[in-house]
Amino acid sequence: MQPEQIQKISHNGLAYFTQGKKQNPPILFLHGFMGSSRDWLSIAGHFAESCFCLLPDLPGHGASTDIAENHYTMPACGKLIIALMDDLQIRTAHLVGYSMGARLAFYLAAFFPSRFRCIVLESASPGLHSAEEQKQRILQDESLAQKLESDKMEEFLDFWYELPLFATLQKHKLLHMLKKSRMQNQPAKLALSLRKMGTGSMPDLWPHLASIDKPVLLMTGEKDRKFCAINKAIAKQLPDCRHEIMTACGHNMHFENREMFIDLITSFFRENRR
Repeated sequence: MQPEQIQKISHNGLAYFTQGKKQNPPILFLHGFMGSSRDWLSIAGHFAESCFCLLPDLPGHGASTDIAENHYTMPACGKLIIALMDDLQIRTAHLVGYSMGARLAFYLAAFFPSRFRCIVLESASPGLHSAEEQKQRILQDESLAQKLESDKMEEFLDFWYELPLFATLQKHKLLHMLKKSRMQNQPAKLALSLRKMGTGSMPDLWPHLASIDKPVLLMTGEKDRKFCAINKAIAKQLPDCRHEIMTACGHNMHFENREMFIDLITSFFRENRR
C-alpha cells in the first residue's frame, strides 16, 4: 500500500485518506450513505498528480465510528469537516459530493463559502421545503433505520439495491463488489446517521442557493428522473451553475461510468481555474 493510501484518524475522530502532494490544490471528496472514503480512492488517484485529495469517512461510516452522537447532525458534521481542513492547513478546496455527501456539500457551500472554490454535486438535494415533507421523510428514514437494526446486513443491502433509485445498478457486473464494500459498515451507526443526517432531518437549504456564488457543476443520471427534476430546479436558483445529465446512468454515476465522471469534473475544474 502506498503511503498516501494509509488511513489516518483526526483528533475529532474522523477517519480519512489523502492522496497527492500537500502543496497542490486541494479537493475534498464526500461519499454517500453506506459508502466510505474508499469509494473515491480510484477517482482521487486520477487527480493525485496535480491535486491534494482529502477523502474523509463521514460519521457512522467506514472507520469514523468513534464519534459522539451529537456530531452526526449536518451542522455538527460540517464543523468536523472544517476542523479537519484546519488541521491539515487547507484554507480553500474544490468540493465533490455524492448523494448524502452532496447534501453535506450544499451545507458547507452555504455556511462556509470562503472555504470552497469549485463545487461538484452528484445526485444532490438541498433538503425539503415544508415541515410536512420533512415529517414524512423523517418517518421513512426511521423505518429504514429500524430495518437496518433488525435485518441482517446482507438482507438490507439486497433490499436497498432493489429500490427504484438504483434500478440501473441491479444488473451492473460489479454490484457484488459494491455490496461487499458496504458490509464493512456497522448497521447501528448507519441507522444513527439516517436519524441524524437524513434528508428529513437536514436543514432546508433551498433559501441559501442564491447566495452560493461559486461555480457549481450539478450531475445527474438520465435514468434518475427524480433527481434530474430536482437538479433542474436547483440550477435555476444557483448564480453560477451547469447541469450535466449523464447518459445511460442512474443515481450513482461515479460507479456506473467512472471515466465519463472523471472527464466531466476534470473539464469543469479546468474551465474554472482561478
